[in-house]
Amino acid sequence: MEIVTPGTVVGTLPMRSGFGTKMIGDQIIATVSGRIRESSNLVVVESLNKSYFPGLGDLVIADVISVRNNMWILDVRGPFEAILPASLVPWASGYGQTHHQMTPGASVLARIQDVDETMRCVLTMKGAGLRKLVQGSIVDVPIGKINRLTGGDVARLSALKEAADCRAIVGGNGRIWIDGSLDHIQWLRDAIVAISKANDVGGVFSQLLESAPSSKL
Repeated sequence: MEIVTPGTVVGTLPMRSGFGTKMIGDQIIATVSGRIRESSNLVVVESLNKSYFPGLGDLVIADVISVRNNMWILDVRGPFEAILPASLVPWASGYGQTHHQMTPGASVLARIQDVDETMRCVLTMKGAGLRKLVQGSIVDVPIGKINRLTGGDVARLSALKEAADCRAIVGGNGRIWIDGSLDHIQWLRDAIVAISKANDVGGVFSQLLESAPSSKL
């Protein structure tokens, strides 16, 4: 796989622009440094940079690392910690109540409500589906490998979820929440990690489906 830098032409029409690229005229340009992948007429560039750079509106899975009287401080896998004000949670939270509502180690599904030029961001939990994650398991995937599971025309994660009979939500910060029976959660965690590390993604994906819990029913 060829490694490219931002600004490199990685394809032209009728190819389509995917993760890590943008279309300028009839040319597809890399927007990150990484490896080119082509699949089903789609060009993506898998980033070599494993840091998450927050974007406005991103869905993220974050961990509480400290608590203040009127906010929580969370790790979003970005350059800096994020804040979640007490005014932006979906339950009543008065001054000083935060310590009793979420403690360090808690995980949440939230969105980036604001981000400044230094990548410091504010989270919100006010929105459909946003909540504390009180069950299930979370697996971290390098940012540049998320597209292997979710991008292009190959909905690998959807197929793996069905095969494992589990629910899963992908955060834009490279974290995936999984919920289901314990043995099926472990199988899906292992499958996600295997795909993120594989050289032959298609081959590993096919083997995983053959070994899936649903195939043994």
